[in-house]
Amino acid sequence: MDKRPMPDLPHLDSHMATEEASISPRQIAALQRQIAALREDNEDLRASALWWKALYEEAQRRYADLENSPKARPSARVNPRFRMTSSSSAHASRPGATTRPL
Repeated sequence: MDKRPMPDLPHLDSHMATEEASISPRQIAALQRQIAALREDNEDLRASALWWKALYEEAQRRYADLENSPKARPSARVNPRFRMTSSSSAHASRPGATTRPL
């Protein structure tokens, strides 16, 4: 629950006192329930944010471990007999074909 103190707003006290007098006790109770529900939702969101942050940091650690691992490098896993050439006749431009720059 959010236990931060409310800021002191003396210039609003008289305005709030007159407004509170015009609000029924049932409305006040309903507003207090809404405030409590919003605070609870806020706590849930904070907990969720902390969980996602921890999950993200763990993923970053795992990624760094994989990057530093010699087995994880693609060049270590690719057999030289099966390397693809950079261009082939199938990808060569045809005469009369129009190409657009990227």
